[in-house]
Amino acid sequence: MDKTTLKQLIDQAAGRQAADMVIKNAKVVDVYNGRIIEGTLAIGNGRFLGISDDYLAPKVIDARGQYVVPGLIDPHIHIESANVSPAVFGSLVTPHGTTTILADPHEIVNVAGMRGLEYMVASAKKTALDIKYTMPSCVPTANPTLETSGAVITAAEIQDSYDRNLTYGLAEFMNYPGVVNADDGVLDELLVSLNANKLIDGHSPALKEQGLNAYAAAGIRNDHECTQVDEMLDRISRGMYVYLRYGTVSKNMSTLLKGVTPQNARFCCLCGDDLQSVTLRETGHLDESIRVAIANGIDPIMAIQMATINTAQCTGLADRGGIAPGLKADFLLVDDLEQFSVNQTFINGQKVAASGEYLLTTEDSVTGFDDLLQTVHLDTFTAHQLKLNLTSDKAHVIGL
Repeated sequence: MDKTTLKQLIDQAAGRQAADMVIKNAKVVDVYNGRIIEGTLAIGNGRFLGISDDYLAPKVIDARGQYVVPGLIDPHIHIESANVSPAVFGSLVTPHGTTTILADPHEIVNVAGMRGLEYMVASAKKTALDIKYTMPSCVPTANPTLETSGAVITAAEIQDSYDRNLTYGLAEFMNYPGVVNADDGVLDELLVSLNANKLIDGHSPALKEQGLNAYAAAGIRNDHECTQVDEMLDRISRGMYVYLRYGTVSKNMSTLLKGVTPQNARFCCLCGDDLQSVTLRETGHLDESIRVAIANGIDPIMAIQMATINTAQCTGLADRGGIAPGLKADFLLVDDLEQFSVNQTFINGQKVAASGEYLLTTEDSVTGFDDLLQTVHLDTFTAHQLKLNLTSDKAHVIGL
């Protein structure tokens, strides 16, 4: 931000200069105090200015008593699970109120290495959704004797992704035994991220006691692999945030909500992890997670906090997560907090979705990455290898 922009922001917030837009008759969800503030919300240059009926602006939106909710933030998700490009993914989730995601492009990087990451970054520029990538930490996923990957990611590639501003942090560290045992290569990857003051995502199913202590001591401050309440409480007691998953496959949230209290809720965040396109279209994203949380007895504002301010604070996104002066004007208009049906989605003060539809043009194509269409290499393969050796006229089918 330059001095001219900063001065304009201050002048607009102080009321000396007209705002760009105001939203009157609004019920603003104050995620900081856990309350509702009624009044007029002002926005200037894509940022919130404040709440006051004295603000003036050339553009006025009458909220007609709707709730203004901060934009929803998903701290851990894999776009590839939806089988669409990042650009198309943005068009699917923004109508549900998602304005920011931290995506782990593990699948494509495991196949195509840095080229895969470069494609994901390029495609992300074609959607209003703010996509921040974390650098996959375990490529290949397993020992090379068990898996043949298309790439190998080391500390050098991780550093390169930071130097080129391609990634926001280090993605889920699935090699938790390597962390606990202080493996040499693992230490190199961790140090690159720690010394760059980058976020390091966790992945430590069933890890406990001194092993969990070692994992947390390595600078890993979150985990999305909890399936039981005691696992969640163990991690929170070690200063870690817990991501409560509600995706297409993993639905641990309902179980974990039994352990959420007013005292520890601020360390709980909602996430999708893996979501298929059909789920995004027919069910939703974090909006559905909020509805499920409320149905399980969580206070509506607390549920919203777990999808907004908690996530922002956990991931270091200090410029969003709430509705406060100077923050990015990412917000939603919602009729009823308990039903949580998103009517409109705004990113940087611009309306990008309404009535379940993405309002911008979706540009799916990205030039210069034709080589990624040639990533499957088989030594020998014939149609004969697809033949089913049946002993009857029936066969087992996983699904159609």
